[in-house]
Amino acid sequence: MPTLEPRTAAVSPTNADAASRLPAHTLRARLQIFGSMLLLAVALLWPAMVQQRPAYFFDSAGYLSTGTKAFAIASDKIASKLSTTGEKPAAKAGVPAPPRVTSVVSIRAIAYSLFAAATSAPGYRMHALIAVNALVVTLLIWQFWRIRAPRASPRDEALAALFVATATSAPWFVSYAMPDIFAGAAILALLILTFAPLHRQRVARAAVASVVTFAVAAHASHIPIIGLIVAAAVAELLFERWRGTAPWSWRRFAWVVVPYVAGMVLVVALSVVSFGSASVAPKRLPFALAKSIDDGPGNWYLKATCAEKHWAVCPFFARTGGGGPELIFADGGLIKTATPAEMEAVRNEEMTIVRNATRAYPFVQIRSAIANSVSQFFHFGLKDNSFGYVIVQLPNGEFRTQAAPERFDLRPAGQVMVYGGVAIALGYIVAIARSLSAVEWATLRLLLAGLVANAMITGGLSTITSRYQSRVIWVVPVVALGLWLARRSRPLTAP
Repeated sequence: MPTLEPRTAAVSPTNADAASRLPAHTLRARLQIFGSMLLLAVALLWPAMVQQRPAYFFDSAGYLSTGTKAFAIASDKIASKLSTTGEKPAAKAGVPAPPRVTSVVSIRAIAYSLFAAATSAPGYRMHALIAVNALVVTLLIWQFWRIRAPRASPRDEALAALFVATATSAPWFVSYAMPDIFAGAAILALLILTFAPLHRQRVARAAVASVVTFAVAAHASHIPIIGLIVAAAVAELLFERWRGTAPWSWRRFAWVVVPYVAGMVLVVALSVVSFGSASVAPKRLPFALAKSIDDGPGNWYLKATCAEKHWAVCPFFARTGGGGPELIFADGGLIKTATPAEMEAVRNEEMTIVRNATRAYPFVQIRSAIANSVSQFFHFGLKDNSFGYVIVQLPNGEFRTQAAPERFDLRPAGQVMVYGGVAIALGYIVAIARSLSAVEWATLRLLLAGLVANAMITGGLSTITSRYQSRVIWVVPVVALGLWLARRSRPLTAP
């Protein structure tokens, strides 16, 4: 099984073969690795550098507003405790006061909101955020490649890095001020945690595990997606034991499962601290209900029962014309018109309505779920990765996105490269299929499980859009490049 260490393992009876293939542990080798990683991190930021700003979605401003509120409240509490007079600190002249929480209709992931606010420099433009994205993705890519090909040449690694930076969706999502990049990062991190050997490099393994933990807390959709991938990883470990290729290891099981559990604990803890109630999706928007309406069953069920049941959602459903996205986002929809009490009532009845609608129209719902998942699986591109917005701060301290001209619209060319990169990666995997080892087959199976889980959850809960599958599809070329590097660096055998 491949090693987790970067070219520096010491010789031991259990690691003699791996050590014989690794170069000496020298300062030059360390600097070479560091320089290569830094170049890849910078290369992954090229879309933002061309446009001279990150790409923003309207949710980017929402995360930033929530995070700055949280930090402002915490700052006020600390200042009031430290103040001898008990007076609130005066606001700086000319600086809008951060918004205060009086009542909450809905809220985005608290963990990512805090992260967005903490990395919003300079001037709330979130450049630091995408720099962190680049570093995280670079560390994961390099760690995976070191597992698959510890003796890869610098030239081959540079070619692989160039491919990732130009022919995958990774740079587009690294440059995106949204949590999407962490969906793909979690898949790659779990590939590392599941198949890398347990000896040594515990610090590197802990860093990879922390990515999974944060990814779980970064977005509500990540909770079921990563949960399914973790379940698939455990199944692979059990399959290894059944085949007799590896003994069962509780330590390996823990490295796969504990980061996910820690992410769930983090979500619940932040919910308790923020709202005084334990929830894995605090103050969520009713996307499951909106999707059921969009697919048909929810729409028909509400039309048939609103007059009798008087569901809390019925007035909003009537005003918005029955469309799923419109129910949430339209001018007469929940976000713009619901009070906190009304939104809470809708949340409380959401799953009851969805279950009842599914029972009333089971075949329609099943057919829609399958069709949505298949459509989402193959639908990836860069339509949503627009650089045509900037973040502005309103006088009340809230943040909003505002339309702004792009320097260049490179998405059409980028989309061709993304699809082409995936096609090349899949073609290469098919070409070397007969030479794949058991571990490599297991890696590909777990990768496929991650792609399917992402398509199932996003296709089942939201409108089909290229952004959802594009945020994870970049892992396919990264894995294929790891297989290519392994074969390029494999020593020739004597005839």
